[in-house]
Amino acid sequence: MRILLITQYFPPELGAAAQRIDSLARFLSKRAQVSVLAPIPSYPWGAIQKSVRSIGGSVETNGVSVFRIYKSPHRRNFLLRLLGELLYAILGLTSAWQLPKPDVVFISSPSFFLGMIGLVLKRLKKIDYVFDVRDYYPDSAVDAGVLREGLLYRLMKRLERAIYTDATLVSVVLETWQSEIESSAKKVVVVPNGIDLDKFRGESSPLTDHLPPDKLTFLENHFIVLYPGNLGKLQDNLTFLKVAGDLVRKGNNHIQFVFLGEGLEKENLMAWVRRENVSNCHFWDPVPSEAVPEIIRRADIGIVGLKRHLRAYSGGVPSKVYEYLAGDLDVIACLEGDLPNDLLESGKFFVFDNTDIDGIVKKILDLKSAGEKSHTSGELLEKMSRAKHFERLWAVIQARA
Repeated sequence: MRILLITQYFPPELGAAAQRIDSLARFLSKRAQVSVLAPIPSYPWGAIQKSVRSIGGSVETNGVSVFRIYKSPHRRNFLLRLLGELLYAILGLTSAWQLPKPDVVFISSPSFFLGMIGLVLKRLKKIDYVFDVRDYYPDSAVDAGVLREGLLYRLMKRLERAIYTDATLVSVVLETWQSEIESSAKKVVVVPNGIDLDKFRGESSPLTDHLPPDKLTFLENHFIVLYPGNLGKLQDNLTFLKVAGDLVRKGNNHIQFVFLGEGLEKENLMAWVRRENVSNCHFWDPVPSEAVPEIIRRADIGIVGLKRHLRAYSGGVPSKVYEYLAGDLDVIACLEGDLPNDLLESGKFFVFDNTDIDGIVKKILDLKSAGEKSHTSGELLEKMSRAKHFERLWAVIQARA
């Protein structure tokens, strides 16, 4: 089977989306002939990287042929980002049209507009496509406050329904999305976020290759509360800055918070820290994905939060939760909705309301007092395995191809 995978994020870009698509491409390449249509890397740096600038032609990576096309770097302005994603979809369609005809096209969102490539290829070339929904757009844009429920929203909802209707298969990350999409799609399968366990079980890249000696010493000498990821509009990192400030005022200076990443809200968060004189918060530049497992192992607590009342993400579990657990970290989360029981019953996953600063502070102090970190159960790790989720997805693709 020949599969063309179209994505907006792909290594060496950083972040959960790029890593998941890379894992999927490597998984599929052991079962089919896989090509990937991906952008010239620019995320999260905001500029095209000198290391990969060529457009056209293919590069073989881990048994996968990767074709690069231009995408404008990530912009803070919503309309500019929207136009950039639309242009990328048009260029992607042009490239996909010229490539050898695949048996199946697998399209992963974001970006939502990539679904238009599937629509055109299906209607004009009779090529089946799978639409992988990792961002419930445009509803997530409404939740983030960057899009109103006006004419543009209604037009995008019509396009969304058309993409679902024409798709051979729609894969989603949440069961709540499945129930909403099923009325438009032929077949919907839930493929949760998971973890590439091999990255945590194998040898990690030496941190000396990615962090200077002073930061390595810092990780060694403090109790570290860690957040490695996107500092964006949907993530609630401000709550944890308030927690950090409360800990400082109570004299717990040994507890240090490290935010490892980039995002649209990073400058605002750093400004808040300076304004409130919170001395135990540190914003570090992102590191390559191969260094993240070892940094997680050296931390003591992992934190993650989404802003309140995000309808599109109720019940969602960010992939970094699984990364924390794979590294044996206890997890403090500000999430809403019906969360998986296996996490809630693990003894390592603690959920708080975003306003419960005192409760989060107490839990951090309790975990610090407990001493040694407990191990995540092997049974839970196997349930989190990304490969297991991909096996189920592959079985459905084969059945419908």
